[in-house]
Amino acid sequence: MLAPSISRNLTIAADPVARTARIQLPVPDRDEPGLITVLPDRTGEGWTILGPTEQNASWRVTFEAALTEATQTAARLLGECLRHDARGLGLVESPGARGRPDVC
Repeated sequence: MLAPSISRNLTIAADPVARTARIQLPVPDRDEPGLITVLPDRTGEGWTILGPTEQNASWRVTFEAALTEATQTAARLLGECLRHDARGLGLVESPGARGRPDVC
């Protein structure tokens, strides 16, 4: 008997010329993926990072710093989704289990 498995993909598309990025996280039970975007700030100074809920925007002075933060955020959210799925399959204990993350 095969053990249950969980698989999720993270897609990172960065445009070094336009200095923008888009990170997609697959979201089960939803038609649209969770998105994290890195865009030039409207002021022309720095870059804005918009999270999957667009309620948690942040700003960084360089594109590289913004892309790093966006990638770290995506990895953290993906980990939360995987832990949630693993708890649901009984693969890990769930002490103090939290609800399903927003992007899962």
